[in-house]
Amino acid sequence: MKLLILKLLLVFFLFFLNENLWGQITPIYNTIDNYRLQDTLRFTMRPLYQSNYLEFISINKKKSWLRRKLTDEPLLQVKKDDFYLRGNFILDLSVGKESQGAPLLYNNTRGISIEGKINDFSFYSNIYENQFKVPLYLNNYILDKKVYPGLGYNFNNSPQLFDFSYTTASVSYKLKKYFNFQLANDKLFIGNGYRSLLLSDVSVPYPFFRITTQLGKFQYTNIYAQNLDIYQPRISSEIGFRKKFVVSHYLEFASKRWRVGLFESVVYQNSDSLNKRGFELGYLNPIIFIRPQEYVFGSSDNVLVGLNIAFDITKNTQIYGQLIVDEFKLSEILKNRGWWANKQGFQLGIKTKKLFGYDNLAGFTELNVVPPYTYSSRNSVLSYSNYNEPLAHPIGANFYEWVSKIEWIYKKWYFYYQINIAKYGINGAGFINVGQNILQSYNTRDKEYNNYIGQGVPVTLLFSNLQFGYTINRSYNLRIEGQYIYRNEVVNSKDNITNIFYIGFKTGFRNIYLDK
Repeated sequence: MKLLILKLLLVFFLFFLNENLWGQITPIYNTIDNYRLQDTLRFTMRPLYQSNYLEFISINKKKSWLRRKLTDEPLLQVKKDDFYLRGNFILDLSVGKESQGAPLLYNNTRGISIEGKINDFSFYSNIYENQFKVPLYLNNYILDKKVYPGLGYNFNNSPQLFDFSYTTASVSYKLKKYFNFQLANDKLFIGNGYRSLLLSDVSVPYPFFRITTQLGKFQYTNIYAQNLDIYQPRISSEIGFRKKFVVSHYLEFASKRWRVGLFESVVYQNSDSLNKRGFELGYLNPIIFIRPQEYVFGSSDNVLVGLNIAFDITKNTQIYGQLIVDEFKLSEILKNRGWWANKQGFQLGIKTKKLFGYDNLAGFTELNVVPPYTYSSRNSVLSYSNYNEPLAHPIGANFYEWVSKIEWIYKKWYFYYQINIAKYGINGAGFINVGQNILQSYNTRDKEYNNYIGQGVPVTLLFSNLQFGYTINRSYNLRIEGQYIYRNEVVNSKDNITNIFYIGFKTGFRNIYLDK
């Protein structure tokens, strides 16, 4: 497996490095989803809702009002001296079919998007009402996790049919040029790749308060978030789901070529059946190191540290990587005995916005490796998760994953193809915890040593996604889109094949990960 990984990395590094070396990555146009291959931000921490309200869409009076609203402008746009407001409808109307003769699939999402700015205050709000008829593999995931991936809690037990609503919203204030304060219910993402092993956007939106401090080439981010655990039973019907707090710090240095970021995060539970702990005031200190403070509290919270790094090797190509450390004991690493708490994962990838020298062709390839029991803790409340979904990688732990994507855009036409190959191990008969499900307590493991990535019942997942369409209005991403998904999950050498065809009429920007 190690030799195979090295060969794949060598092939793809040679594949992407087809340009003159030494340059700076420059952003070009935005693509159809929030993971933009061509868009390179100076700093790595980014919101999942990319607001562009500062860009007033000029009015072309030569076109009729209806044509302008359909092809050029937001549906609502108001601009004054220190005030700007824009609004749009949100639509995701699509129908699909599984090749196995299953019932008709559909997405029926309607909503409203509002965003604006008043002096140094900015805000946005998105309201979604959803009805989904989903493919069988996704139905099984939702019934197991009790949540539609990345969107909301499942209140409906009808076969493959789900009906729910959710919102994202934010208000922020910019203080001079150094500070920004944001209160939001949304998601965040740290990283330069498609996945993140530090903080990703795969779970349901959650409330958080974020402070961003920028001093020259340094940016320091503090995140105070509240997550929910729906794996454990509710303490009472009045209190609802069990709450937990996640405090994260991220310090990043950014130059013309380098981006280097240090990450730390702590998860602790709000209460248990005996007492209510509440928010730890000691964690409010924005410049404190979390691990020493944890010892001061006399608690055993779940602390993670990590590294994010990226380097622009040409003006169009970037290599990037991450390291996540959940536990670290040098003596056990050197002994190489497969100790269960050797929980250090990594990411390595490369991306380009000018594949084979073509301006409108972009691509990336990425490897993610996470050993068993990473992100887990004594119980699910302390795991690095929200609403039964990981806050980092969607598989959880105990896996190898390789994912690649190519993307082509010509005028208003777009096309992309993505392929994922993952190998991981799951629990078998007897429910022995092999370390893939981060919601399970690591105290339920069956052995101290001889652990390895992929242990348990072997699973190989192949997921490919072909997507193409035509963008009618770029200001709110109104588009007509077609999609073909091929998925094969091989469990214990048994194939589970899914073929899905979709066609849809959509607006807006949101990430829904179907590659599970």
